[in-house]
Parts: sequence; C-alpha cells; structure tokens
Amino acid sequence: MTETRGIDWQNCCGISSKQTTNFEFDDAAFDIKTEDAGVHAVRELAWLLYDDLHKHKLDGKWSIVGNDRREVSRWILFLKSDLEYEWPVRRWWKKLLRPVLTLLTLGLGTHLWDRHYWQQGDGDVWPFLRRSDFEAKNDTTVFDQSP
Repeated sequence: MTETRGIDWQNCCGISSKQTTNFEFDDAAFDIKTEDAGVHAVRELAWLLYDDLHKHKLDGKWSIVGNDRREVSRWILFLKSDLEYEWPVRRWWKKLLRPVLTLLTLGLGTHLWDRHYWQQGDGDVWPFLRRSDFEAKNDTTVFDQSP
C-alpha cells in the first residue's frame, strides 16, 4: 500500500466512523497529490456522501447505514490493498460531456454509456474489478485505524 493510499483510507475511516467532519475530510482529501486512479475514483464517490455547503459529521440524517456502509467499507478495503485500479478511468472531458449527452439523448446516451462502463467488471464489488480480488482481500478489520 502506498503512503497516499494509507492517508486516504484513514481519511475515509475518519469520516465514515463520525470522527471527522466533511470539511476536514475535504481538506485532507484535496491535500493528497497522487496519480493513483483508485484514490481519485474513491474520492469522487465519497464526495456524494455529504453536503459540502455546511459543516457536519456523518451522523443523524447523514449517517451511513446498510448498503452504503458496506460500500464505504469496500472502498476502504480497496485503498488498503496493493491492487491497481483496473476500471476505466473517467476522463475530465467525459464528465463535462455527460450533462450535454443526457440532454441531447433524453438520458439514453448516458444510460448506454453507464451500462458499457459497468460491463467492464463486477459493479457489486467496485472499486475492485473482480469478485475474486475482493474476496481475496476481504476481512473484518476494515475500520481498524492501523495501517
């Protein structure tokens, strides 16, 4: 595991276990400079967990429960692994093109685009590409704070 991934998974642990606020998470996440596509992909989805307009922890109405908690645990497990991120990288220009494509095709274009993306691997174990990789790394100590 790289130092960058270590910092990032500890940051994910902190916010998901209600130890840090969304602002502290953002500050730590954006301070990390890395070319690791896995770190960028997890960061991109983690941003959807909270409201970035006001300071809060992930408790009360912002609590992570059920499937969301399992998903965040999987992100942390991936960051703790030494596996490369093998999903196709979503380039910046595709992110900009997405709303335009949605409008021009009434959602059909982005639906097909997403379907193609998720056919590249097992979406149920993202950010792992294959279930076998996830199962090989899976353990019960995901929220352990030690590297």
